[in-house]
Amino acid sequence: MKIIIHRTFKALILQHLTDLIPIAILSPCLIIALPLAAQTPSSQTSKAANQNTNPNTNPNIIYVNPLTGLDRPDRGSNTSPFKTITYALSRAQSEQIIQLTNGTYSSTTGEQFPIRLPSALTLRGDETIKGKGITILGGGTLLTGSGFPQNVAIALGDRSELRGVTVTNPNSRGYGLWIENASPTVSNSTFLGNQQDGALITGKSAAIVSFNQFFRNGTSGLAIEGEASPDIRSNLFQQTTFGMSIRQEATPQITENTFTQNQNGILIQANAKPVLRGNAIINNRNYGLTISDLAKPDLGKANDDGNNTLQGNGTLDLQNVSRNAVVVIGNQLDIKRVKGNLQLLNVRPPSNLFVNNFVNSSVANAASANPSTIPSNPKSDRFANLKLEQEISASQPMNLASHLDSPPALVRPTASNPNNSFNFANTQGNQANQANQANQANNPFWYEPVTSVIIRIAPRGLDSPIPTNTEITSSLRPVRSFPPSGEPVNQPIQIAPLANTSLTPQTPPRYRVVVPVSSANAVAQVRQIVPNSFASRLNGYLVVQIGAYSDRRIAEVQVSRLAQQGLSARIETINP
Repeated sequence: MKIIIHRTFKALILQHLTDLIPIAILSPCLIIALPLAAQTPSSQTSKAANQNTNPNTNPNIIYVNPLTGLDRPDRGSNTSPFKTITYALSRAQSEQIIQLTNGTYSSTTGEQFPIRLPSALTLRGDETIKGKGITILGGGTLLTGSGFPQNVAIALGDRSELRGVTVTNPNSRGYGLWIENASPTVSNSTFLGNQQDGALITGKSAAIVSFNQFFRNGTSGLAIEGEASPDIRSNLFQQTTFGMSIRQEATPQITENTFTQNQNGILIQANAKPVLRGNAIINNRNYGLTISDLAKPDLGKANDDGNNTLQGNGTLDLQNVSRNAVVVIGNQLDIKRVKGNLQLLNVRPPSNLFVNNFVNSSVANAASANPSTIPSNPKSDRFANLKLEQEISASQPMNLASHLDSPPALVRPTASNPNNSFNFANTQGNQANQANQANQANNPFWYEPVTSVIIRIAPRGLDSPIPTNTEITSSLRPVRSFPPSGEPVNQPIQIAPLANTSLTPQTPPRYRVVVPVSSANAVAQVRQIVPNSFASRLNGYLVVQIGAYSDRRIAEVQVSRLAQQGLSARIETINP
C-alpha cells in the first residue's frame, strides 16, 4: 500500500515538472519582453518630442488662410492651414496663437460673427504694417452686459491679444471691437470704416491699446465708458466725428496719441476723469478737446506737466462747458483759443510742429545716400505723414465750401490676389521683402497720407445738386422715409444758427441727428438746449431727435455744435 502511494505521488510530481518546462523555457523571453513593453510609451513620447523640434512646426501656433485653407481636424499647420478664424478658435487652447495670412475674413469665407476671442488667446496678423491686407470684415449680434444687443465684429476676453489686423464692421451701428469687463491687449491694428465706433471699452477694464490707427469710423474712433481704466498709448485717431469719447465713470490713461482731422478731437463727458499726457490734438475741424457735465480730466498738475499740444483746430482748441473748474498745467496751446472755466498754468505757446519733422525727413533722405550724415538723436517722426495748415485765424468763421475735397482713397485689401499672401513656411523671406517691411515699419500708417481737410462752408444755391455719399451703407429700422409732421427738416439747431436759413430741401431728408438718452430728465435737458427737438425711439432705444437733413455735411455741423454744448450726438441714415 505504501509503495503504491509513493509511486503515485512521484508520478504527479514528474507530471507537474513536465508542465513547467515550457514556462521555464519561455520565461527568459518574458523577462526580456516585459521591459520592452514598459519602454514603449516613453519611446513614443520621445519620438513625439523629436517631431516637435521640427523647425517648420510650432504646436503653439495655429495657422489660418481664407484662400487655401480647409476647416478639418488634421489641418492648422503652416503648410496646411485652417480656412476660418471661427474654426481655429474651436480647436485652439489657452496660450496659443492664431496666425492669419493675407486675405479678407468675412461671412463669405465662412466666418461666424461676432468673433469671440476667449481668455489668454492671441489673434495675430502682421504687426509690422498694422494689419494691412488682413481684414476681418463683418459683424453679428452680441448680447452685452447691459442686456442690449449690439452688432460687433470682435469681442475680446480677458488677457487675450489682438495684433496686426484690420477690423471693419460695415453694418448699421456696427462696432469693430467690443471689450467689456476684460483686460486684453490690442496693438498695431487698424480700425477702419466701422459704422458706429472703431472700438468700445466698457465695464471694469484695464485694457492696453497701443500703436493702433482709428480711421474714418462712424461716431467715435474709440469710446471708453463704465468704470474702465485702460491704457491708451501712441495711437492715431483720424477722420471721425469724435476721435475719442470718454464718459460715465471712466478713468483712462491717454498718453502720446494723435488726434487730427476729426470733426472733434476728444469729448469728455459725465463723471469721467481721464489723465492726458503728451497728446497732440491738432487740426480737427471744429473742437480739439471738449469737457462737459461733471467731467474732470487731469491735464497736468504740480510737478507733472500735461505736455499736451492743442493747436490748429477749427473753432476752439480747448473748451470747458462742464460745471467744474479744470486745471491745465504745462501744456502747449494758444490762450486765445480756449473757452470756459480753466486755470491755465505754465502754458507754452504753440509752435510749428511740422517744420522740424519735414526738415528731418529731408535729412533722412540725404542720410540714406550718405550714411555718415545720420544724426545721433533723430527726432520722432510721429507727425511725418500729417500735412497740416499752419495758420488758422481764431476769428475766422468756418465756411462750407460748395466743393469739398473728397476723402483720400484707401489702400484696400485684395483678398482674391494670391500674390498678396505671405508664406508661413518661409520665415526668412527675400531681401526685397524684408526691405519693404522695414519701410512699412518705419511708416506708422499704411493708408495714403491725408492732406488737410478743414471744412469751409459757403451757402449753396437751391439748384445745386445734393452730393451723394457712397460710403453710407447702414440701414435703420423702423425709421420712416419722411419725417413726421412738425419734425424739423434741414432746420438749424437754435444754439448756433446757420448763416443761410433758407435752405429748403428739394429731396427727402437722408440723415437725421439724434442724441441717445436714458431718462426723461435727460430728454428735458436736451430740449432746454434745442427746444425744437423731440423724444423718439430707434431700435428700441430712447433718443432725442434734433433734425433731419438732406445734406450730410449740415448734419455733421449740427453734431459738432451739439458737442460744444456737451451733447454726444450721432448721425443715422434714413432709408429711402
